Amino acid sequence: MDVDPRREAPARRPHHCHPSPPGPPRAGDLAGRARRRQPAHDAGRVPRWPRDLAPAAGLLGARHGRPVPRSRPRHRTRRRTGRARQRLSPGRPEMPSRYHRLRNDDTLSIGGRSWRVIVGYGHAPEHASLYCAELGLLISGDMLLPRISTNVSVYAATPHDDALGYFLDSIRELCNLPDDTLVLPSHGKPFKGIRSRVEQLVAHHRERCDALLAECSAAKAAGELLATLFPRELDTHQVMFAMGEAIAHLNHLEKRGALRREVGADGLTRFVNIN
Repeated sequence: MDVDPRREAPARRPHHCHPSPPGPPRAGDLAGRARRRQPAHDAGRVPRWPRDLAPAAGLLGARHGRPVPRSRPRHRTRRRTGRARQRLSPGRPEMPSRYHRLRNDDTLSIGGRSWRVIVGYGHAPEHASLYCAELGLLISGDMLLPRISTNVSVYAATPHDDALGYFLDSIRELCNLPDDTLVLPSHGKPFKGIRSRVEQLVAHHRERCDALLAECSAAKAAGELLATLFPRELDTHQVMFAMGEAIAHLNHLEKRGALRREVGADGLTRFVNIN
């Protein structure tokens, strides 16, 4: 199951924008609902796609040499997303005002069986996968996918995060589960072989870091390096997420002491190889 860089999915919407399905919670629903829990400075204001996220991502992109323009006029976006909310969740808010937070190693009883909560980081501020030892089953969500690689991005609210480091540490922790565990991912078919898949993903991101290091003999901004990571044409929506992923790899290399961050007189952030 080689990672195909053309199939990497930079275009991911935050899960907190997905309306919850009606009816009683199921194991998969609980995993999805617990994926993203960001601290809110204003509890009454929940970020919505794309009105609040896109401008923030665009600002971050501008600092790194690739402003992300709006893909459509704001009034059209509001009408479209408004209709979608009414169609998907009539009369229901997008997110509850209160919830029971799931923490790492919590145990949930679902269907008469015990499920252990495994919290991962990097793809989201917090992402809950669920593991049932009795069934030998892991609902991995987005943390471990069989074919495409999980989007790992840096966002404007946390511009210096080592999201890639968090992600790699999290998927390595999954290797502590039995290797014959059946993995149910959010994308793709169920699979077995956690360790081999984790090794593939670690190698994939190592190769991308090596490619960026080779390009940064002179100081470069993330916007100048998109073609190194994504050698294909990207639309506006994809550029926004590709920029987040490029910055995640550059931040990771900075944390490892391989790159130095520089902010020029033009206000752009660039990275240069220090070895």
